[in-house]
Amino acid sequence: MIAIALLALSGQGPEGAYIFKTDTPRPYQPFETLQPESLNVKLLGYVEDTTIFILDLAASEDGNYIYGVSEGSFIIYNISDPRTPQEVKRIDAGLCYAIEIIGNILLYSHWSHLVICSLKGDPLQPETMAVETLSGRIADITLADSVAFLSSGQIFAVSFINPYDPIILDSFPRGSKMNCYLDSLLFLLQTGYGDPSETTWVYILDVSDPTDIKEINRFWLPGGQMSCIAAWKDTFNLFSPTYGHIFLYVLGGIWADYIWDVTDPMNPELVWEGRTYGTEGIYLHSKFTYQTDILWVYDREIEPDGYYYVGYYKGLKAGGGKRPSWKKGMVLSGYDYPYYPGRLAIFQFSGDTVPTDTSDTTSHYIDWVRTVYGPPGLWFSLSKEANVSFSLYTATGAKAYQKDLGLLEPGPHMVGLPDLRPGIYVLLMKTNEESFRKNIVFTGGK
Repeated sequence: MIAIALLALSGQGPEGAYIFKTDTPRPYQPFETLQPESLNVKLLGYVEDTTIFILDLAASEDGNYIYGVSEGSFIIYNISDPRTPQEVKRIDAGLCYAIEIIGNILLYSHWSHLVICSLKGDPLQPETMAVETLSGRIADITLADSVAFLSSGQIFAVSFINPYDPIILDSFPRGSKMNCYLDSLLFLLQTGYGDPSETTWVYILDVSDPTDIKEINRFWLPGGQMSCIAAWKDTFNLFSPTYGHIFLYVLGGIWADYIWDVTDPMNPELVWEGRTYGTEGIYLHSKFTYQTDILWVYDREIEPDGYYYVGYYKGLKAGGGKRPSWKKGMVLSGYDYPYYPGRLAIFQFSGDTVPTDTSDTTSHYIDWVRTVYGPPGLWFSLSKEANVSFSLYTATGAKAYQKDLGLLEPGPHMVGLPDLRPGIYVLLMKTNEESFRKNIVFTGGK
C-alpha cells in the first residue's frame, strides 16, 4: 500500500500539492469478523425492471412517492406501503441524470437543462415552473437552502427563491462528479474516473456568499477512480475529542478509501485510510453511514473518525444511484449499472432505526424519543394519536423551554429546539393524561 502510494505521488503530484500521508493512525478494521445479525439490514421491498437503470432518486416530503431518473425516463413510484412499492408512472424525458426535492419543489436535470417543478398539486403530475439551460450535462445537484449547486463541466450556483424565475448567481470553473455541502462549504470531487495511475482532486469552496464562490483549498489523492464524497460534523458526544470536527469521506479509490478532518479547511488532515465495502454511493443519516453497492452500514458515533461496521444487506445487488435517500425510517436505493436490472430497493436498518436511547418510563403513546442534531431538535414517534406537550429543565431545575404541540397523528415527528446551552436537560413530555421523564443531552448552541 505504501509503496504504491509513493509511486503514484512521484509521477503525478503537482508542484506544491498537499502532502499525502501513508500512515494510518489506527489499525484497519477487520470487517469480516463484525457481523452481528441483530444489527443487520432488513429488505422491505423492491421494484425490478430490466429496461432501465436508475441514475438518481429523491423522495417526496411525505415519503409516499419516489421520483427516479434514468437515461431516457422519469419514473414515479408509490411507496406508501414500503413492502409493496409500485411504479405508477413513467415519462419519456430523454437523458436525465440528477434529481432533488426540497419541500414541494422538485428539481431534475435533463441533459443541460435544470427543470424546476411544483409538487403541490397531483404528485403524479409535476407541474413545470421553469427551465434553466446551462452548458454541458448536469451530472449532480446539491441543495443548500434555496440555492442549487449544479455540476455541469463547471459549478453553477442557481437561486430558486422564485422557482418561476431561477437566477444564476455565480460559477466556478471546475466540474465534479459529486458535490457535498456543509457549514457554508462545498466539497467537489473531481469529474470522472480517469486512469488509475492519475490523481483525483478534491476542492474546498466557500459558498457562504453564493454570488461570490471562492476556492479555499484543494488536495489530491493517488488514483483517478474516486467515486463518492460526503461530509459531516461530529456532534454525538460533547466530551469527545472530535466533537465539533468536520470530516470528509472520499471513497471508491483504486488504492484506498479516505477520511479527512477538514475542520480547518486550510489544513486538511488525513485521519483514516483503508478499505470499505461498497463505494458506489454514500449517504449519512442520524449517526449512521450507508454505502452501496451492497448496502453496508457504519456507526459514526462509535468511531467518528473511522469506520465501525454494524450491518449490511448482501442478498440483493442494491448498489447505485449517486446517493441513497432517507425517508420515514427507510433507506432507498436505486441501481445504476446497465448490465443489471433497474431496481428501487427499500431497506430498514433493524438494529437502530428506532433509537436505542428509549424513554426512561413506559408510555402507552410514545414509542421512542431521541435528540436530533443539525438543526437541533427532538425526534419522537407516537404509537397512537395523542395531544403532546413537553418542557425542558436544566440540571438546576430551571425551566429552559416549553412547547405545546397539540394533537398529533401516529408515527414519527420532529420539533426544532432553541439555541440552548450545551448540557444535560430533563425532558418532561405529556401525552393526553400520561407523562414521562427522560434525560437528554443537547449539544448545539451558545
